[in-house]
Amino acid sequence: MSKLQQYLLRVSNEDAEAELAALPAEVVEQNEIIQEQELEIPEPDAEITPEIVDDAEFEAEEAAEELEELPAAVEEGSEVEEMVTDEITSIEEFVQVMRHGVRTKAFSPQTAALAQQRLTRLAAMFGDEGTGKASLENFNGESLGEYYNVSIEAFEGFAKRLSDTLAGAADALASKLKMKWNPETYGKFAAEMNAKADQILAATGKDEPVTLKGKHVAWDFQFGGKFDGNIVAALTKDMRFMSGPGAALIKGTDDYLSGIIAILEEGVKDGGKGKTGDIVAKVLQLKRPVDILPEEAFTGAMAGGLKFVKKASKGKEGDNRSNYKDIARSALPDIDGDRWKGDAPDVTLDKATADKIARTCKTYAALALKLANGSALKSVEDFYRHIADVQKRVRAGANTTTWGENKDLNIVASSLMALGQQQFTLLFTMMHTAFNTIESALYTAEKATSKGGDKAIAPADAKAE
Repeated sequence: MSKLQQYLLRVSNEDAEAELAALPAEVVEQNEIIQEQELEIPEPDAEITPEIVDDAEFEAEEAAEELEELPAAVEEGSEVEEMVTDEITSIEEFVQVMRHGVRTKAFSPQTAALAQQRLTRLAAMFGDEGTGKASLENFNGESLGEYYNVSIEAFEGFAKRLSDTLAGAADALASKLKMKWNPETYGKFAAEMNAKADQILAATGKDEPVTLKGKHVAWDFQFGGKFDGNIVAALTKDMRFMSGPGAALIKGTDDYLSGIIAILEEGVKDGGKGKTGDIVAKVLQLKRPVDILPEEAFTGAMAGGLKFVKKASKGKEGDNRSNYKDIARSALPDIDGDRWKGDAPDVTLDKATADKIARTCKTYAALALKLANGSALKSVEDFYRHIADVQKRVRAGANTTTWGENKDLNIVASSLMALGQQQFTLLFTMMHTAFNTIESALYTAEKATSKGGDKAIAPADAKAE
């Protein structure tokens, strides 16, 4: 390379560095996110019309209606798991008492009467008429031993039916998620946001900048109770969380739950007396999703005040069983939010700022859609499919190990629906927070355009509430 070539290359690099240094920090950050995530951002549609925007909005509203029932359905699945687990645990503990009576040939009329009461209640729960062969009327004091054996068989039948009920609930929930909660849904949300952003970019600006009350804008764009008046910076910070810690949390949760499923399957396949306990204990070595998040995520993770919450562990050191019970309590973070309090600087919007917000929203919509199009949504559906299978296998393998080891296996298996609900809630809330923030930003930016009305965020000269 000649000296002249070297000089030209050096000058070119220096010019590029100078141009980069002159860019706003938010633009630099957004460009990094675009490159890291390999985002494809749609070009603005210069021919955008109100009809196109209305159509996109209608499609998104229909998609949102499809999602409304999902949180309640997922919560119901978790409640079913808790009720079924309580019933099965009660059955198993009572059966242990009856098995002890069979082994020692110590048969109690009181225990038999209690067994009859329990069987009658279980039969009524399933809508059965009577308890069939396990009716105490068919036995007398001299045949209590036979009644014990028939009752144990009946109890085990009810336990299987309960287990099948739980597996069926998990499978039905997986099917509902597949049908209603999918990338196409978020594709409609993204299409609506892009149309509205394009409309802002194509519109003319108002004659004078619009000044909005900071305290009203801050509701949607504050982090941990702080907002400096820069909407583009708030959106960029949101994107950085979603592309970094948020994406890591989504993947870490999937890895954690997949790890639990694998350990349960190993316990059923390779377990046995003296073996199952050591296999189940591997669950405590998995990296908990809550430990993935940086500390700032627990004070202000996303715009609008959303934050994650660590739940205090109730597990005791050296007590594996207490730690198994704690998995569904503290392994995944909760999500909470802080209401905006206090004051914030007023926000002045001109057309140039509105355009920056619109372009940033197009980038954010592409990022949110990229996360939805990844394995995130499918992993929740797959987890519920695995629950349906593993619950049956765990119950079927109950006789291959000791009662205590089997109890530990079942404690972990019985936390799966609760963990599934937490995984769903995390992802559902993060995705909807992202799109709600985008929509709020566009709603605000529109105020600086010829299309903007006067009913959105209060202007700075409005009376405070």
